[in-house]
Amino acid sequence: MLDAPITANDFYWAISHSPKGRSAGYDGLPAEYYQLNVHAWAQVYEMVYASNFDHGRMSRFQRMDYISLLVNGGDRDLPSNYRPITLLNHDAKFGPKVLDWRLRTIIPRHHHSDQTGFVQGCWLGASPRHLHEPLTPDQLPISPGP
Repeated sequence: MLDAPITANDFYWAISHSPKGRSAGYDGLPAEYYQLNVHAWAQVYEMVYASNFDHGRMSRFQRMDYISLLVNGGDRDLPSNYRPITLLNHDAKFGPKVLDWRLRTIIPRHHHSDQTGFVQGCWLGASPRHLHEPLTPDQLPISPGP
């Protein structure tokens, strides 16, 4: 499923599920621009990404970004009051969004029952054994060294 070609239907989903009201990328086009004609843009990006995979890389414009600093508030003289933000073109986000969706559909079937962090729908409280029963060295995935 992950290695299947990305189709226009996949891009249709990615474009239509992109959040509105976010900053535009380096090209100045917000997600709402692509959402004006989702069907046409989905077909365009099916061809663009097919070409990207054939050539083994994204286009020069898809690789461009803009890095800026935003003030969190407080004293502007303190570097700790700033955070960096990277503005990527939306066309560079649509393909990874499709792959993210594909991963979310298969990970629940393939992750280990001990994996509770960083998996959507899993949390540490779902595995109370680990809270009360420490693992013995033979239960660890990597045996301790000498």
